[in-house]
Amino acid sequence: QIKPHQCISLQAGLMDRWFGDEVEYSSSNLEPLERSLIIQKLFPDEKDLGFKLTLSGMKNTMWDGLKLDLGLVSGNNIKKDDDGRMDFLAHLKYNHSTSTLMYGIGTSLYSGTTNNTDSLWFTVNNNAWQSETVEKNKKNKRQYIGFDGQIAFETLLGLTNFRAEYIFGTQPSVSGDLKSPNGNTYSDKFNYNRKFSGGYFYAIQDIYNTPLTLVLKYAYLDNNTKLSGNDIKNAGDVANTDYGFGMFWRINSALRLTAMYDINKNETTNQIAKYSKDIKDNIFTLRLQYKF
Repeated sequence: QIKPHQCISLQAGLMDRWFGDEVEYSSSNLEPLERSLIIQKLFPDEKDLGFKLTLSGMKNTMWDGLKLDLGLVSGNNIKKDDDGRMDFLAHLKYNHSTSTLMYGIGTSLYSGTTNNTDSLWFTVNNNAWQSETVEKNKKNKRQYIGFDGQIAFETLLGLTNFRAEYIFGTQPSVSGDLKSPNGNTYSDKFNYNRKFSGGYFYAIQDIYNTPLTLVLKYAYLDNNTKLSGNDIKNAGDVANTDYGFGMFWRINSALRLTAMYDINKNETTNQIAKYSKDIKDNIFTLRLQYKF
């Protein structure tokens, strides 16, 4: 990383991908214990190999607080590139803070391709999957657009923090999963073209004069916005919603104890026996974390 000017930074190598807020958010500081499902699916590893240019607004000017990150990444996380092309990433963010208030708002773009090793290409038409014959190893469009916002302020109870993000786009994926490629082999067939949307909203409240913090979480992912209900015949198209609540105790600067309960709800369809009703998959997590 080099900084030829106070407003310009150049970075190359393995780094966190600069999309939205949660991808770059430190795992050791993450309040809901794990990232939202849409982030896990689109960015199964936070890091990628690439090149980034950062432009920051000059201090004490009208551009102070504005930052633009843009550059190219491999597109296959920390594994070998699967399509021989770089993907473009950009994140425009404005942050502002005072002694009692901090807020930020941003927008992101991910534009790249995914390799299809198969000779079939599937798209949704008339509420059903339809296939067409295509050339093998065709590079198909992979694009995400995101919006993120954060605000934190002091109240009588302590620090109140809200964070939210919304993402939508197009994802060439395997038959049964929206997940982005992150493997060293290219045998998977990324030939199901899905339109998706999802996001999260977190409310984090410190309890005044105590080392305790309350956490509320809402997150959802619609794997395929063109199919719903009984039109769904593929498990990879089922939408999921997560309602979570919990608390963590900052024992000291290195230790944190967290208890979290997640209520997971899935979309139902009578076309798939497993998803004809809501699956019993709520999760309770108790974690003792040592940070060093």
